[in-house]
Amino acid sequence: GMESCTGDLAARLVPPPGTKRDVWQRLEGTFVAIGALNTEKISAPFVHMSDGCMDIIAVPAAVGRMDFFSMGIKLANGGGHVRDRRLFHWKATQMRFRPEDPTDKYNVDGEVLEGLPI
Repeated sequence: GMESCTGDLAARLVPPPGTKRDVWQRLEGTFVAIGALNTEKISAPFVHMSDGCMDIIAVPAAVGRMDFFSMGIKLANGGGHVRDRRLFHWKATQMRFRPEDPTDKYNVDGEVLEGLPI
């Protein structure tokens, strides 16, 4: 199977216009990919570098290898992957990820972290 990491993902969502609500969305589970993007238009088609936000995209491990591959095709063809109901996509100002297992390894911008929260 695909490599995965189990943990607690939380994102501080962008408040609706005209409000100052502080809303955190939390998701516990096993993920094959989590992206926190603020400049990359292909993976996160709604991202804007100057808005102070990031797009969080999480792919649960329940998504099979072939479905993950087909999401990659949608990604390359205009960003339709973010409309896939199996993905989690949030506009956020902050995010946290805490792995459940301290031996889990994951890649953050080219650096491999082992069991450390981000």
